[in-house]
Amino acid sequence: MGDFNAKSNVWSPKETDRRGEEVLSFISKWNITVVNDPNSIPTYNCTKGESWIDLTLTRNITDRHIREWKVHDQETLRDHRLLLTEVNFQKTGRTERRIILKL
Repeated sequence: MGDFNAKSNVWSPKETDRRGEEVLSFISKWNITVVNDPNSIPTYNCTKGESWIDLTLTRNITDRHIREWKVHDQETLRDHRLLLTEVNFQKTGRTERRIILKL
């Protein structure tokens, strides 16, 4: 997870910018998956505007392991919203749940 300051229609409703093209090239080269939902509320919101610049990326984790990805709309002390990613891992016949929040 991270603040990439890059725009792309892969993870947002906005057009792809130069940084977005660079991130997409990196993602393609390393076989990385973007978990973000392009129809979500913006991950960044301040008086200057809003954007979808925070990304959740995975590698070697299939879509079936991602149970939930969500941008929380509650206020925080930052201009970036909380991202929730819930991942299920199968271990010896039981399901292990991990919830990851980007702060």
